[in-house]
Amino acid sequence: MNVDISVVLENAILNPDPQERSQAESLLNSLSENNWMNYMQLMTEVLGDESKKTEVRILAGLGIKNQLSSKDSIKRLSQIDRWIKIDQESKNQIKNISLKALLSNDDRVANTAAQLVAAIAEIELPRREWNDLMHIIVENTKADRPVNVKRASLLTIGYICESSDPSNPAVSEQSNGILIAIVQGAQSSEPSVVVRKTALSALINSLEFIARNFDIEGERNYIMQVVCEATQADDTELQALAFALMKKLLVWLLNFGVLFVKKKLIFIYKLKNMVILIINLIILLILLYHKYYQLY
Repeated sequence: MNVDISVVLENAILNPDPQERSQAESLLNSLSENNWMNYMQLMTEVLGDESKKTEVRILAGLGIKNQLSSKDSIKRLSQIDRWIKIDQESKNQIKNISLKALLSNDDRVANTAAQLVAAIAEIELPRREWNDLMHIIVENTKADRPVNVKRASLLTIGYICESSDPSNPAVSEQSNGILIAIVQGAQSSEPSVVVRKTALSALINSLEFIARNFDIEGERNYIMQVVCEATQADDTELQALAFALMKKLLVWLLNFGVLFVKKKLIFIYKLKNMVILIINLIILLILLYHKYYQLY
């Protein structure tokens, strides 16, 4: 293909002429079907090229992501098989550029990179591959990292938890890294409201992944402390998100406790702890509810 792929992408998304857009889309589809590996490499290069227009980089990233994830189960199996079979060097190139794009100052590019990283993780984590991913994400959410990096990394965790299977042992093994990153972003000492909101959203998606962490009293209490502190934030959107999370936690903890007892009757005493925690949460919600409406 002698045409500049970035020009084709630009025509596919920005050209005002419907015919030009249609031709560009046809070229992209043809390349993905007839020379898949070349298509993936070209899209990766564009995604990583900061000189390209934002829309072009976004389309390139989505082009790669859509080759790795599908709601159609049969197509999904084919996509997984194709990814597994490509050489490690090519995989690493795509993953490294995806992680680099995650650091972009352009939030829209970073958002696309987050989706792409999650799509790759959905394939590789169950196979115990990409073992350093969660370490990278945790490092990206530390207090001294830029706001855009923390936000994009927490967004990635949310996408990973939303799409991955928490019952897979290889995936659930990542729960500690997931929890560390989320707590680092959600705690009251985090100065960025955007980061805290993204972290709480990720926590909503991660509950099934961190179930075993809730079985540890110290970790459970600290998670609840972080959420409760968020309900007292000055930002009303952050408050609303924290209250929504509290509500979901109440329902989830109740279900989790019942299922836990059904499966592990020998540990029935733990249900008592669950019930006590739920009662405390209900009391706290009532108090916070009245306090919130007194302000208005």
